[in-house]
Amino acid sequence: MGKNDGNDFTRFKVAYALNKLLQKNKRTYERNRKLGIEDMLLDHSFDRIASRTGLRIATISEIFNGKVDPKFSTVSLILQSLGVNYSGFGKLMDSVSEAEAKAYMDTKPLSKKIKTR
Repeated sequence: MGKNDGNDFTRFKVAYALNKLLQKNKRTYERNRKLGIEDMLLDHSFDRIASRTGLRIATISEIFNGKVDPKFSTVSLILQSLGVNYSGFGKLMDSVSEAEAKAYMDTKPLSKKIKTR
């Protein structure tokens, strides 16, 4: 394992976990929509997360695709937007297996230059 492999793995693990949370919100949104319920507090897209957090959609996309190493404060904004507390995110991160994170990494090309957001 190279010097940056651990950073890449952690970055993709965070991205994978955030994507799982977003997918959960999307499923809830679709279920609610079919029932005629509009939940304005349920962020289910990059656009909604951007509106609530003030982050650029491009920044959100880079984080969710594992292209950048996000700052804790940025992850905090996204978690608030998704309606998840630190404890819940920690449990989710702990539940992400190495195989899941590696499989997610394999679907994304590694950036040559890693940014911090």
